[in-house]
Amino acid sequence: MVAPSVSVHSTLADIFLSRIPESERFTAVRDLASNIDSNTLGLVAALADSCPDEEANVYLNQYLIRSIEQDDAASAAALCVQYPRIRNALLHWTDRELHICFSQLLRQAENSEFVVPVEKVLIVDPFVSHYDPELGVDRQLDELVNTTILYLSFAKQLFRSPILDKSFVVSSPIVCAIFGFLASSNAGIAAAAKDTLLAFLASFKAGTFTFSHYKTDPDELDRHLWQCIRNLIDYSGKSSYKTTAYTIWLRWLDLDSHGYSRQVALQKDPYWKYLLATLGQSSQGDTEQRKICLHVLKKSISISRNNIRANDMELTLDQEDKPGSVITECQYARFCTVYETIVIGRYLNQALECVQDLDHLASAETMVQKSWLFALLESSLSPVTQDSMRKMLGNWLMSTDIRLFSHAEEFATLLQKSFLPWATQGTLFTGSVQGKTRDMRCAHGTRLSNFLERLLQAHLGRDDIYSRKCIVNAVLTYLDANKNRIVPIAVIYLLQGLAKGLQAESTACMEGDSLELILNLSRTTGYPEVARDAMLVQCYKLSQQVSQDAETYGEHGTEKLTASDAKLEVLSKQIEAFKISAASRFESDASRSSRWQSLDQFLTELDTSRHTSIQGDGLLMAIESLTSILDKAGVQSVDAQKLDRAFDGVWNEVERQDYPRDVLMFLPRMALHPTCVSLCFEDDTLSVTVLEIFTQLQRLQKGRIYLWTPIMKAYRTAMVSCPAAAEKFGLDEFIIQTANNLPAARLEFKLEAAAIQLLSESEEIHRSYSDYYGEYEEVGHAAFFDLVNRLSEINHEMVSEIYDRLLKPWTKQRAPIPIISRWKATTQLQVLLILSEQRLRVISTEEAQEQLRVLLKVVAIEPLPRYRFLQEWIIARIVLNHPSTGDVVLDTLSSKDHHSNPKYLGTLVKIALMIACQDTCSRDFAARTAYRLVALASSAKIIIRHEAQWSFPILWDYAESRGWTEIKSNPACAALNEYIRSLERFAEPPAARELERLDPAADNTLTNLLQGRYLRVEPPGEESIVSGDFQHLWEQDTVKRSTTEALPLGQSEEPAQNTALPAQATQQQSKESARTEAFAALQTKGTAYLSASDASDSTSDITATRPTPLLVVGSLVDNAYNLGGLSRISEIFGAQALYIQSPHSALANRDFISVAVASQNHLPIIDLHSDNLSTFLTEKKMEGYTVVGVEQTDRSVLLGSEACKLPEKTLLVMGREKEGVPANALGECDLLVEIPQRGVTRSMNVQTAAGVVLFEYARQHQG
Repeated sequence: MVAPSVSVHSTLADIFLSRIPESERFTAVRDLASNIDSNTLGLVAALADSCPDEEANVYLNQYLIRSIEQDDAASAAALCVQYPRIRNALLHWTDRELHICFSQLLRQAENSEFVVPVEKVLIVDPFVSHYDPELGVDRQLDELVNTTILYLSFAKQLFRSPILDKSFVVSSPIVCAIFGFLASSNAGIAAAAKDTLLAFLASFKAGTFTFSHYKTDPDELDRHLWQCIRNLIDYSGKSSYKTTAYTIWLRWLDLDSHGYSRQVALQKDPYWKYLLATLGQSSQGDTEQRKICLHVLKKSISISRNNIRANDMELTLDQEDKPGSVITECQYARFCTVYETIVIGRYLNQALECVQDLDHLASAETMVQKSWLFALLESSLSPVTQDSMRKMLGNWLMSTDIRLFSHAEEFATLLQKSFLPWATQGTLFTGSVQGKTRDMRCAHGTRLSNFLERLLQAHLGRDDIYSRKCIVNAVLTYLDANKNRIVPIAVIYLLQGLAKGLQAESTACMEGDSLELILNLSRTTGYPEVARDAMLVQCYKLSQQVSQDAETYGEHGTEKLTASDAKLEVLSKQIEAFKISAASRFESDASRSSRWQSLDQFLTELDTSRHTSIQGDGLLMAIESLTSILDKAGVQSVDAQKLDRAFDGVWNEVERQDYPRDVLMFLPRMALHPTCVSLCFEDDTLSVTVLEIFTQLQRLQKGRIYLWTPIMKAYRTAMVSCPAAAEKFGLDEFIIQTANNLPAARLEFKLEAAAIQLLSESEEIHRSYSDYYGEYEEVGHAAFFDLVNRLSEINHEMVSEIYDRLLKPWTKQRAPIPIISRWKATTQLQVLLILSEQRLRVISTEEAQEQLRVLLKVVAIEPLPRYRFLQEWIIARIVLNHPSTGDVVLDTLSSKDHHSNPKYLGTLVKIALMIACQDTCSRDFAARTAYRLVALASSAKIIIRHEAQWSFPILWDYAESRGWTEIKSNPACAALNEYIRSLERFAEPPAARELERLDPAADNTLTNLLQGRYLRVEPPGEESIVSGDFQHLWEQDTVKRSTTEALPLGQSEEPAQNTALPAQATQQQSKESARTEAFAALQTKGTAYLSASDASDSTSDITATRPTPLLVVGSLVDNAYNLGGLSRISEIFGAQALYIQSPHSALANRDFISVAVASQNHLPIIDLHSDNLSTFLTEKKMEGYTVVGVEQTDRSVLLGSEACKLPEKTLLVMGREKEGVPANALGECDLLVEIPQRGVTRSMNVQTAAGVVLFEYARQHQG
């Protein structure tokens, strides 16, 4: 400390002077001062103070100035504390040097050394003119920068010094120079100026010195500070300058000065706009700024001495003579907490807990102005926020009812900048399409449309016209600017929402430019046909809401209105043409099919016209005419070679026209016509051509789902009409490929189907799916399963071949099997079941038994319930068709090994129950099953025990209906039945049991197979087809209905109410648990304690033995578990001390003790309340510590990088678990560090983060 040294030097000075004659004292002091060095500095200062001598003071001052310029300002600052004369001299010199540097920086070319315009800098530094611009020697820029930083650092140390006498006076010029340097483009100067100003403000608040100009103009400091803050925010592009501005702003509000300028500023809109601009910004790296802004907001409300009526802040004081309003302060404080949780914290589970607070902020009861809520949403919906958080907030906004009041413009900004860019993401639409093609819906698009409709409907009053205009213009402007960058379906849903929201509007709220935007959208090119039509319809509906008043068009209104009327007339004509209902273009047309009456006529015109006859619309006429010719002619009357020529010409034109949709829809029926397929056996050339067309159509179908139905219908007709062609046309390969990958619509096509659904809902302007794409793909699925269902009629040898090939991959699996495998499909097992039914009619009992054993091995290791259900179904059908194979099931069920695969035993219980409850089942099989269930009902394995207990009452009821005394008279069976029925859960069986219920005889239908309840078991599968699709297929069929089908169609069952398992969790984000396996390893513990001497109980002894000067501050941490971890990690890495809040209660906490593992016995743990943190950090800085905060901000450096140098005297500040390091502490941090991350989780636990930073400190200083 300085005080003891000063006392010693004063004593030595007195002794020295007492031994020298009074006449020689000045000379002696002068001689000693002329040879001053670091060893005699303190003595010379004391002598100069006791025996003042001008020349000696010159020597002393020169030495101190050299010390400052050599970056050794500590000694000069220490002397300034004790000797006012030295302090005044150095202050004057510092004032002079700073203004010389400032003047010379101003003379740099184009004033490039400042981020704020010079005229603005001079406004807050009017004292530059007091100095001669030519004063001092011009320095090079590097020297100028270095000198400036050195004198600013000295001023900072001086302001932080504990000067107690009232003679310490600071003049305005030096303070204004610091203001000017804040705007320096040199980061070093700006940072030094910031630290110096903060030290000045802290000392000014503490009353350490007197501010000279404050006596004459008490409000001058306030005015200069506010002007400086505004300059840095308005003109500096870099984030660091704005952070400085907000840090100074917060300190400004803490001053105990007159504050008139602050009170005036609070009444003005710009004051609150600055805060809103920062809170609403989208940058992810501005955590520090946002935290400070929240503190500024709360502080501003609490210090207000007047009612506020600004656009973004309304405040009514509780009492006229006292500042603040308790209710308003509480609500804004809650807003700050919500903002910090959502925007800064960014943990989804914590954000979900704030939904009620968001609802309150959106309501009319809140005192928080809507612009603050919009700022929160604008920031959190920006692209830099993680998708899960954006989705939660976006969906919340779309579900809430919000009134804009006087904040329509702010809401329009929110829509354009943040909400709509999020809401129009393609993934949100593709990820929420639901239903079949016939009734496809887009859940996100519907929510978006309903949100706009509800928002506009909520502002239907005459007073809300401006709000409606802002909303409509914001949406239309965004769409006009981004229509070619967002998915078309987004444009359609947004336009629909606007149109529906305005349809009840009596007063048009779109004027002038709005119509132009609508008309621009209606002329958008590059959209698919469906999207173009849907947007055209929505634009037309919306255009009907536009005011047709020339005055609303502003200047040149009449000319603009005339031009708009012309464009609107074009749009109206397009709609009128659209309204004309025409026959489906995918139905055969008599005029097209009669264009050529014979094959010879077609070929003659084809040759004479050099193929121009089939160009353009002629191509579709050619296909329909050739199809009609084949319909009328028999195999004998058609020349195969001529037909090949016709097909070759048509296909070449199809390729030349790049496969037009209308043509492709008719082509399969021509190419796969039964007559044509039969002729392929007579002519190899025709066969090659037809197979090539068929192959290309299958290739094209992969990207065009609408081709699947015409291809499948034509192929089924060909195979049924000409069974001999099955091998030539690869029926076996076709069925296997389709079973492995049943054609399904791609996401982009699903969105088109959703757009068609919007068109079909329009009463005046109606379009359906068939108008664009013909029949649904589900009709094609029906044709496929009908073909498989009658395969034995076509080629019975293929049944076993296809069955074996489909089953083989299932038998090759090895446990453990993942629940979801990409190669597996429900369709495979559905086809296997149909083929198994056909196969069971012709195979022997031995073959059936072998088939059963194979399937039992498959079901034994299958994890997915849906697949296991279908496998159980096939097994049950085998036993029903060959009853003797049931012994295999019972023998396996009687196995004593219940522990290796309990799920398999549970499956066998279900299979045995299904068989035992059939009319064809023997009494012996049922009795053996019942006896086995009695034993299994007490199994140690819960899966087996529960399956047996749920199954037994069902078997008992069936036995009772059949009068089987073998089961009813058995005491064990009767006792078990009575016990199970007495259980409370028996009356309410789980939903899954109802969904998995199966009667293998009555339920053995196509309807149950393809749309049964088992598809709703978690994870649910999709119904690929419904019974109505078969009816539709057979109504149009040209082939006879099969009389020997493997499975009958059956009756469609209405879905049971409340039987489906929940498909989605209540939260939008599910939590996944992970299990990790640890390798056994030889464990070693730290052994540092073995070399240490016996620990002493005294804190001073512990401190003396600590290996590093590192200090860890955990006063912001309030979780005892984390505090225990901090204690443990701090002691391990040799920290000198740990500072926490209320250590006595923390050390007694059980959680602390369990984690700290006695580390608190070897580490000084000192009490430091969080309210005193800022003062503590300032004091430690004066002792030479560098304050390092662990926080993610715009000025944080990455831990471990070249820029991250941790000084030996480091004071490490750890933040709170949720909020991190608060704004007031961030302002005191000399260095902020951020731990580099690779994963997506936002941050670490506080004790983990401390461990990482302490390890890096140890690496840098201990090797």
